Amino acid sequence: MSDELAALDATEAARWVREGRVSPRELVDGAIARIEKLNGPLNAVITPLFEAARSAADAALPDGPFRGVPFLLKDLDTLSAGEPFHAGMAFLKQADYRPGHSSYLTEKFRNAGLVTVGKTNTPELGLQVTTEPDAYGPSRNPWNTEYSTGGSSGGSAAAVAAGMVPAAHASDGGGSIRVPASECGLVGLKPSRGRVSLGPEYGDYWDGLVISHVVSRSVRDTAGLLDAVAGEMPGDPYTARPPLRAYVDELTREPGRLRIGLMTRSPAGAPDCDAECVGAVGRPDVCSNPSATMCRLRTRTRSMSTSDSSQGFRSWSAAGPRRRSTTGAKKSAGPFLLKTWSPAPGRLHSVDVSFPPIDTSRTPIGSTPGRAVWPHGGPAASTCS
Repeated sequence: MSDELAALDATEAARWVREGRVSPRELVDGAIARIEKLNGPLNAVITPLFEAARSAADAALPDGPFRGVPFLLKDLDTLSAGEPFHAGMAFLKQADYRPGHSSYLTEKFRNAGLVTVGKTNTPELGLQVTTEPDAYGPSRNPWNTEYSTGGSSGGSAAAVAAGMVPAAHASDGGGSIRVPASECGLVGLKPSRGRVSLGPEYGDYWDGLVISHVVSRSVRDTAGLLDAVAGEMPGDPYTARPPLRAYVDELTREPGRLRIGLMTRSPAGAPDCDAECVGAVGRPDVCSNPSATMCRLRTRTRSMSTSDSSQGFRSWSAAGPRRRSTTGAKKSAGPFLLKTWSPAPGRLHSVDVSFPPIDTSRTPIGSTPGRAVWPHGGPAASTCS
């Protein structure tokens, strides 16, 4: 039965619960057993929440569409009251920081019936496209443990790809859902800006570039989970236009003929894609490399990331040792980071990108094939602690 349960996606597992073929406790116990068996070499799950998960599975779970399905939270961007939150940061880990409230998204996951069995690894503040924080060490790709999972949702991607759980929370500002999904062979959708609330901690993050969702093993799970968590919440400064129909209904809707482009060149000036990566996305109807002026994108993204990260430092200052808190009060991390990164003025909204007349565009997620994990502490590791 355990192998059979491991093969289920979240949609099918929830159906089994509704039909009485399996209980939430059996699903949760199966996920915990797989984490205990598989997590060692992968280092995907950094905070087990096993006893809390068993208690939740035994209690009256919300009658949501994914009732009883085991799930993992990325240790970034989404808070869960009373549970460790470290964001890849050594000082938060040492302080055993635990927030006093939950994010809207955490509550939406719970209301969907999901049972959180643990939290997953992420680089410091999510600022890397690999998952190798000093605080917890690197996560490794289950397809080849010498290789990176990508980042910053690398722990979630490794856990789902290994079969520990069918889906896990992930978030994305500059590729942090899409890169790990690509490197671990999963479905990774970055929703539109304002589709999923960032509250109550944030109304806007990185000028709308950051958004949360999941990595999963099936398109229907990704669609169904978006149906469960999308929507405006109190305090949101803006929201995406509501969809015309449920996302799961789009899976069986005939889209008609589409003109599909292929983008192989970054408008920000990065090297062209490796031929192996281009070949992996198939043949396009038309080349869709944009004609654009985006040289300011990196600088503005740096400005947004450091500015928003400084808010986190302020809110976490009480968690550190007294000496560190006193130092933080005298020297704010925000101005220091902003001065160091030399942000350009203006906002990302002014970037103008023009594409040929196409319905949609395909592009490799990475410009080169996957890479090996660096020796811990090497160039790929961040040291923000």
